[in-house]
Amino acid sequence: MKILLGVHHFFPLHTAGTEVLTLELARSLRAKGHNVSIVTCVRHESMDARVNPWMSKDVYDSFEVYQMNFGLARSYDPVGIHVSAPEIVNMLRKLVEALSPDLVHFKHIKGFSVAAISEIRKLHIPVFFSATDYWTICPRTNLIKAAGQELCQGPKNPAQCLRCYLPYLPAWGTEIALKLTSQKAGKISGKMASLYSLKHRVREMTEHINESNEIFVSTFFWLIYWKSMV
Repeated sequence: MKILLGVHHFFPLHTAGTEVLTLELARSLRAKGHNVSIVTCVRHESMDARVNPWMSKDVYDSFEVYQMNFGLARSYDPVGIHVSAPEIVNMLRKLVEALSPDLVHFKHIKGFSVAAISEIRKLHIPVFFSATDYWTICPRTNLIKAAGQELCQGPKNPAQCLRCYLPYLPAWGTEIALKLTSQKAGKISGKMASLYSLKHRVREMTEHINESNEIFVSTFFWLIYWKSMV
């Protein structure tokens, strides 16, 4: 079976938990006789986001690793790209078409944008998604409130997320900001665009992730861990 694993970061540049999980999964699949390759993101913090993204290729532990490179500096809407980044999604689609895998399994979707799941499904290729952290429901990734070490119970409403995104705003300020935020306003101001994206982030994330053929959640024990720490 030909399998493409997608992960937001990968060796040798990044060696955290999800990267280790992806590498060990790749090794296990290879040991069972499957043909495994990996696609990852290389985010250039100081490069202008308006520079066209490009693909590079590396080899790690004898796995072919395809690297999607793009800039982040002066991004117009740094929240909106979590859901939709057309140039990056198009580049990924071309790679998937060229490799023609039997299965694509995202171990983390950050960087690709969650719209990548829906786009690959259009190719009639099965897509699996694993939630290895809380990023899909929390832009901060960890469900820990910005004000301290208090555990967030999840995005009950956009104002709650906005207080973390803009912690210097008073509670009444977040409500006003959300009421003033619209898609039209987002075309005028990058900050307003991010607020609009944040307002609809969870709903749009959910719609795309639910396009997956299978969804695996591995964060239950992490939740217990965080509850024991706070």
